[in-house]
Amino acid sequence: MEVDNVVDVSANLMPRRLWSVLMVSGLLFIVYLSFSSVIGSDSQVQNDIQSQIKHDPDLSYGIVIDAGSTGSRLFLYAFTSGTTNDLISVRPVKDEFNVDVVKKVSPGLSSFENSPNDAAGYYKPLLDYASKYIPEELQPFTPVFIFATAGMRLLPQQKQDEILRAVRTQLPSLTRLQVLPEHIQVIDGKWEGIYSWIAVNYVLGRFNVREDVTHHAVRDKTAGMIDMGGASVQIAFELPQDTKFAGPTLQQVNLGSLDDDSRFKYNLFVTTFLGFGVNEGSKKYDKLIDKMMAEKQTTGNVSEVPAIKDDCLPLNYIRVSSMEDGQQYVKVGTGNWDQCVSSIVKVIKEAGDCSEALKCFFGGVSAPTVDLSSIELYGFSEYWYSSHDVLSLGGRYDHNKFEEMARKYCGTSWKAIRKTEYSKIDVTRLEAQCFKSAWIHGILHDGFHVSELNNQFQSALKIRNQEVQWALGALIYQMRYFPLKLANREIIKAQHIETNSSTIYPILFIVALVIVAAMLVLIVTRQLKSANSHSFSAFKKEFGYKKLSTDSDFFMKGVRSSPSLYRGSNSADGRLYA
Repeated sequence: MEVDNVVDVSANLMPRRLWSVLMVSGLLFIVYLSFSSVIGSDSQVQNDIQSQIKHDPDLSYGIVIDAGSTGSRLFLYAFTSGTTNDLISVRPVKDEFNVDVVKKVSPGLSSFENSPNDAAGYYKPLLDYASKYIPEELQPFTPVFIFATAGMRLLPQQKQDEILRAVRTQLPSLTRLQVLPEHIQVIDGKWEGIYSWIAVNYVLGRFNVREDVTHHAVRDKTAGMIDMGGASVQIAFELPQDTKFAGPTLQQVNLGSLDDDSRFKYNLFVTTFLGFGVNEGSKKYDKLIDKMMAEKQTTGNVSEVPAIKDDCLPLNYIRVSSMEDGQQYVKVGTGNWDQCVSSIVKVIKEAGDCSEALKCFFGGVSAPTVDLSSIELYGFSEYWYSSHDVLSLGGRYDHNKFEEMARKYCGTSWKAIRKTEYSKIDVTRLEAQCFKSAWIHGILHDGFHVSELNNQFQSALKIRNQEVQWALGALIYQMRYFPLKLANREIIKAQHIETNSSTIYPILFIVALVIVAAMLVLIVTRQLKSANSHSFSAFKKEFGYKKLSTDSDFFMKGVRSSPSLYRGSNSADGRLYA
């Protein structure tokens, strides 16, 4: 009976060992779940990123402000990026009425020449308006480009610098949008022309590049453009690859994100004619009339205000003008459109000649041996307004029809103009229409030598239902490196994920192994101590401190019954049993 109790002590140790095994197994299972959780969590993050990309294709925003001579217009664009082999994809942002987000303020930036510190606040309403259509979290990353054109270029350099300095330093504190000093500048007319050319061909889809059977890049044929503003006129067109032409009017433009990629490199003829926009052209023409007035022999009553006929005003329209010395005189419109054109051609040719060059445009500007009559050519701004608003001839250019309608308008008396269908049109436009139609005609045919009858010219405000502004071209060019930056960002993100996978997981695994090993050592140590303690306790309980019997049968029976009972135990008299 006493021996049975000792045997029970040994048997009771078995569940404890099983429990230890279960504990270790459970710990290993927890480690496995931890790894699964980490890996699953990382996979879930990647799935969330893919989900976001699928539903929101990394949309970004950009603002371009055209700081013109009469006002500043803001354009808001949204764009996405594909690969470094593609251009960014740009579209105008629409408001709640599905209208392009565009806003204008007047007067022009150049009007702050005597109060430059007021210029920054002048732009705040524009930026506040655009911010409503940009997600709040993206506003600090939305670049603002303010590009001033001919109006600012006409100011002295010191005045320009004062205005720009004020806007650059003060505007960033007035908006959450990204305003950088280098994004606020006066651009020369050449770049205004380049941006217009980019915008035209982007909307036309002419920047598509494909490979032929020999794996050579094949590009679509691009169109040229003429932009007639108030102070200047720009022209830009691509030169054929075999054209031999050099000079300051030749500009290579790369629209791609990679500098060594020739697929998006274009050689352009581009130049600007400052002082030959319709408003500045009108001033030149007025000086011609002033000169004619000064040379005129005045007869009759000297107290009477002298008068002179003006062929570029509508019939019987009367305007009081002043010469440089302050003397006033009266202009009386004759409405003689053909004679008006002749006077304008005279003004254009006075700008300069280039008899030594093989070919030139007006102003003595050397031109390549390219026939503009054979190029698809678009006319913007005043070419559209002067053709469409009054004459209703916007679009494909028909020279004979244009001349007919221009003559008819100019030959109509001013009184009749104000009473007919023209009465709904702005009176300022009506007053200047006769001159403007003759001016754009003279620049096109006598300035750029476009054939009157055989040409591919058309005036345009929209192409494919999108209003074309050089601001669009400016954003495409300024953000051309965006795909490269985005690609680098994706590479860094991929490397970061790979680094985490290759370093974090092994480290966690080693830590887990160390923990498991430590737990095993702890459990085994405690088990051994527990076994010794239980054995000795059972021995004392059964025999107390009595001297063991020397009966060999009894002793051997006990050993056979429980051979491990005494292994490593001490007897009451101090002897060690093996």
